[in-house]
Amino acid sequence: LVVSAAGVFFLLFAPAKKADRLFRLTPVPLHLRIVRYLFWSCILAVKFLLALWIFLAIWNATKSLQFINVGRESPEDILSLWRNSNWSANFYEWLMLWLTAWWLFISDTAMWFQVGCMFLGVGIVFVQRGCRCFQFAFEDALQKIPVRMSQLVFPYSQMMRGKEISEYFPSLWDRVVAYMRYEDKCESDGMGEMSFARGHGAGLTWEKLSLTRKPLEATRDISTMPDLFVETTVPEVCFRNYFGWSRSLANADLKWRLYALSRGLGLPI
Repeated sequence: LVVSAAGVFFLLFAPAKKADRLFRLTPVPLHLRIVRYLFWSCILAVKFLLALWIFLAIWNATKSLQFINVGRESPEDILSLWRNSNWSANFYEWLMLWLTAWWLFISDTAMWFQVGCMFLGVGIVFVQRGCRCFQFAFEDALQKIPVRMSQLVFPYSQMMRGKEISEYFPSLWDRVVAYMRYEDKCESDGMGEMSFARGHGAGLTWEKLSLTRKPLEATRDISTMPDLFVETTVPEVCFRNYFGWSRSLANADLKWRLYALSRGLGLPI
């Protein structure tokens, strides 16, 4: 308990070593700091309340099993210890029972920390998105990548005819897909579904992917959009996101990159 309390104190209040401070700390307002400590105090309070209920159950188990309770023995029991050969066995059983409970109490701290971070992270995500739960759950964020990236990354470039897409986005996106194909994050058919050029990715080299050798080119008009950016309905989004259908996004790393990009572009930047 003393070691755990000392660790919590140093993690929360003691400053880091000079060698560990690579960057300046981000200034945090006082009210946000109070909310943060209040949140974690509530999480730890729930943990300790549950621990009291568990320790009470252990205490009742020791009494029902007629184990000895060290420190709560009567003077007569203490005087008769030298004549009792079962005391060491009973003490071992009592010690193992309480050590198991104490070990579980210490080890589940990480679980409570993860549960707290989960609720805190979900709350922050919904606050950042204006609590638009329906949009977060059912919008096709992948389909909105061209428009959102054009608005955030290319705000000063000209748009394509009849579209809210920058004329440099197709060239940039084809370069991104080519990089992922070069890293074997997607297959040739997946590259064809995700790129504007509909290429198969054969003969890709690092020199061909370099921006210095092949700068981005403006595209005034396109005939068709890649299958990844085709507009989908709400049932199609639900079937794809919640029932296992993933188009050609078979690679987990590729899927994480695309969804992280699409979700990030939906945040207020």
